[in-house]
Amino acid sequence: MTTRLVVVGNGMVGHRLLEEFATLQPPDLEITVLGEETRPAYDRVHLSEFFSGKTAAELSLVTPGFFEQAGIRLRLATRA
Repeated sequence: MTTRLVVVGNGMVGHRLLEEFATLQPPDLEITVLGEETRPAYDRVHLSEFFSGKTAAELSLVTPGFFEQAGIRLRLATRA
C-alpha cells in the first residue's frame, strides 16, 4: 500500500523535511510538493542579498536534480 504525503509550501523548513525523506527513502511513500511561488525553496533569510548582486541560483536551497533523484513531484505556481 502506497502512502501519499502532500507538503504544502516549499519554504526552508518544508525543504529540510524533504531532504530528510530523500535520505531515509521510506518505502511506498509518494511525495508531492505544492508551492505557490514559481521557484523552488530558497534562502529567505538572505533574500535582501539578491538586491546587492546575489543570484537566484545562489539563494536556492535545492541542489540540481534533487526532486527527480528523490522521486518527489514538485508543483510550482500551484495553490493548495
